[in-house]
Amino acid sequence: MSRAGIERQSRRTPGGSWRGRPHRHPPRQTQEILDDLPGQDDIEVKDINDAGQIVGKAEGVNAAFLWQDGQIIDLDNRIVPVPGLDIQLKHAWAINDRGQIAGYATVFPLGAPVYQAGYLLTPIDSGPADLNIDCRVDAADLMIMLQDWGDSPHLPSDIDGDGVVGPRDLAMLLADWRP
Repeated sequence: MSRAGIERQSRRTPGGSWRGRPHRHPPRQTQEILDDLPGQDDIEVKDINDAGQIVGKAEGVNAAFLWQDGQIIDLDNRIVPVPGLDIQLKHAWAINDRGQIAGYATVFPLGAPVYQAGYLLTPIDSGPADLNIDCRVDAADLMIMLQDWGDSPHLPSDIDGDGVVGPRDLAMLLADWRP
């Protein structure tokens, strides 16, 4: 198994301060054990979003991965096949709070030279009310919305985009409810 210590700056920040004398703050971070992909030697974590989804590269099998809800997923298993192309996602470099993943792939076109290409994966099952991007709108999304309640510009919980997480956003979340 591969081990990665993950620190999410938005909520858990280890460190200290200096104001005439040192003052240490105990580190608060979570550590998770990331499962292996078959045939991998090691993993390289590249990014984590506020939903706790982690992306990176699995060495050995040279594959991009997504880790969420305690499971590691080979991203090659999440893309729609394209006739005449064999696409192998090699690295996942970044993931945003909507679950979009950026990285690069090796493309093997039928009867043409192999080449490298960048990609952007966008979840097709996630609607705007799926705040934790798990392809369900359920109590977990409701809890995220309630934590963000009030003036919250630029947060996914502000579904209607008016700069406030409020009753209209709640109504939109409940209308999309699909546990």
